[in-house]
Amino acid sequence: MAFHNLYETSPTEHWSIKESLKHSKFSASRLKLWTFHGEERLHEMLAEIGIPLSQCTQKFNSMDLLFRKEFYSSLVNISEKYGLNGVVFITFFIRHGYGKKYSAADYVYGLLALLQSTNGEKTKSHCFMDCLEALRQSKKEKLDQGIELGKSLFVSIFKQTQNALEIKRVQRIGPFLYFCISQKFAQTLICSHPYGAILLADFLLTAYATTRKNFNKALASPMVICTPCLGDDGTLDENDDSICNIAGIPPISEESNKK
Repeated sequence: MAFHNLYETSPTEHWSIKESLKHSKFSASRLKLWTFHGEERLHEMLAEIGIPLSQCTQKFNSMDLLFRKEFYSSLVNISEKYGLNGVVFITFFIRHGYGKKYSAADYVYGLLALLQSTNGEKTKSHCFMDCLEALRQSKKEKLDQGIELGKSLFVSIFKQTQNALEIKRVQRIGPFLYFCISQKFAQTLICSHPYGAILLADFLLTAYATTRKNFNKALASPMVICTPCLGDDGTLDENDDSICNIAGIPPISEESNKK
């Protein structure tokens, strides 16, 4: 176990640099990656870092050793230019022998994804046992499964956020920001468990704030979101909106008095 640099993002070590940047709340919000201009800025930034696109689109652990070593320092050097100050932080990593390296964040998001992977045949109790199994040193394949599910969850959250901002579905109701996901546009992974709704609310509030002229006012507002519930068979019924999940998060701004 050791300290090491980590990017403020979704699981970089187990994803490509490009996908990790795109689906991270931090970089997606700062660069507005749900827009065409934001996508162009991302490509511009990757070019300035000096890593070929062919390397950026493959898994981080499969990249050439030289590019892997230079990635974090190169990102820090240009972070101020692209508004990504604080993009790299120090965290714990663990590696057993010559196997894969896992960060504390990998465990958090991997276990969270396993915990909410219920379906028609898999109960909450089964999911909990999967989490316990993933913590065992000899069962890293179960943790890898959770990390892959976590990546799918990040993709769903990004798509849902992009949809909400493009069609301007976030509303202000009094002191609150409110977003309701219709059955038609709902992402199953987000609706399968309350944790998905909470992660979406956090991502959406941060992204929404960057689109407003009064950035600080948006960050100082609590957000409430409403998502459809899955049926007993683990699928969404577009014709049934009688039951829903409601999740709320406090303002992101530390100066807000609405917490």
